[in-house]
Amino acid sequence: MDTIAIFDLDGTLTRRDTLLPWLVQMQSRGSLVRHLPYYLYQYAAYRLRGGVADRYKERIIGTVVRGWSYEEGLQRGVAFADQIDQMLRPEAIRRLELATELELAEGLYTGRFATPNCKGAEKVLRLDLALPEWRMVTTYGYGDSASDRDFLALCTKHYYGTFE
Repeated sequence: MDTIAIFDLDGTLTRRDTLLPWLVQMQSRGSLVRHLPYYLYQYAAYRLRGGVADRYKERIIGTVVRGWSYEEGLQRGVAFADQIDQMLRPEAIRRLELATELELAEGLYTGRFATPNCKGAEKVLRLDLALPEWRMVTTYGYGDSASDRDFLALCTKHYYGTFE
């Protein structure tokens, strides 16, 4: 392997963040409406407190997946992948890996993250584990947020922003 291209997902490969479309597709309209005040509260708390997004994101995702079986999560994830394809920027490469994993206990999703949110230093750690040679070859990194700067700084060539 001589060259590796590394892409952030939300806002870089896709035209927008994927959390809201995921929330809409993964639950009934009634559940979405019922949880909407909680989602707005979590988002406002994150923005106002300037805290780490991971905790808030985990809480929001947890309201949806808690209690799902692995099979249900897999089935719903496959269905959402079709929607991701429609959100991808046409000029972006479609290879998506290194995602944040959800915790399973006794075959059911707990609503918590099993791995740290894949951003910042965690993205570098995941790259080191998944592609140990990535620092020894030519790398092209693409990202659009401050949390992408850790891996972009280690790339041979890096591009900050969108494909537009």
